Amino acid sequence: MDRDPAVSGAPDRNRQAQGRDHQIAGLATLQRGSISREQLLELGLPETTIESRLKSGSLRPRHFGIYGVGHDAVHPRGPWTAAVLAGGDDAVLSHRTAAALWALGRAPETVVDITVPVERARRRAGLRVCVRELPPQDRTERDGIPCTSVARTLLDLAERVRPSLLTAACEATVREQLFDGAAIAELLDRSRGHRGARRLRRAVSQLTDDPDILRSILEERLRELLEGSALREMPRFNRHAAGASGTLWEVDAVWRSRRLVVEADSRAFHGTRSAQERDARKQRDLEAAGWEVWRVRWSDVHRATGDLLGALDRRLRA
Repeated sequence: MDRDPAVSGAPDRNRQAQGRDHQIAGLATLQRGSISREQLLELGLPETTIESRLKSGSLRPRHFGIYGVGHDAVHPRGPWTAAVLAGGDDAVLSHRTAAALWALGRAPETVVDITVPVERARRRAGLRVCVRELPPQDRTERDGIPCTSVARTLLDLAERVRPSLLTAACEATVREQLFDGAAIAELLDRSRGHRGARRLRRAVSQLTDDPDILRSILEERLRELLEGSALREMPRFNRHAAGASGTLWEVDAVWRSRRLVVEADSRAFHGTRSAQERDARKQRDLEAAGWEVWRVRWSDVHRATGDLLGALDRRLRA
């Protein structure tokens, strides 16, 4: 007995539809309940079916072309994933929302911050969009969500939030074991025109006494200050001075004829006893050999520059 082709084909179509729905559900789960129209079409869901599901409520609009799948409950980070999907190719979570993703601060309640490489034709409600081309080292993922790196997040925060919040975010990188001084120093080195660069230098210089990374930021500012001044005599930078013990100590700035040394001294966030003991040993040894040692802090080279330069000028004229 011949079978009706329409009847015999129905089970196959049902299996295909079930398989497609399983793929949709799986992708939406990975994306914390969101899926884009483009992804639905790529998985083979017809336009007419998308419209039908929107009417029935099994798909719910979140942004233009971005839908929630399944029940009404929203994953806490679901809106963040939806925002990145809405931003299109190469969009990343950024600024205060990225800071919240990295556990460096609270997310804004009404908007999600994203950065996109090019201006999108359509603005999205509930999104704050920064248009900026980011190099690969400034982009990463956390918990499957594309976002700015920790260093980039701090730099972007620096141009938007008040200093106390930036300082708190910097301190949180230490607490969360996310602090990477080399990455921050590298980013600051190539971001001299960024509005937040100076603010980030100020905030991050207070975290550690690391002599090779963060302290170099303060040293750089000290050097810029001295080289741009009208002092009657310029020092030599990053040279050695001999202590009474015969040890050759590397110093930040030295006036040999004046037996004067100036050292950049960043404040420790959770200071180390070994660093403090080393600096004290160095200063005692240099002073015993007849050197006068001045230690300058971040405030000296930013807020009290006149005081510092005036004192140096008087010392060099003496």
